[in-house]
Amino acid sequence: MALERDVGPRSQTHVTGRDEVLRRHLCSAHIGTSSHA
Repeated sequence: MALERDVGPRSQTHVTGRDEVLRRHLCSAHIGTSSHA
């Protein structure tokens, strides 16, 4: 988290938003796999 703070608020927000999107995508994929299984 230190690196994110050093980068700056804008970059931190961008990274956080991007990470959130990845989490949602992974969750959707995981749920889909579970449903098929």
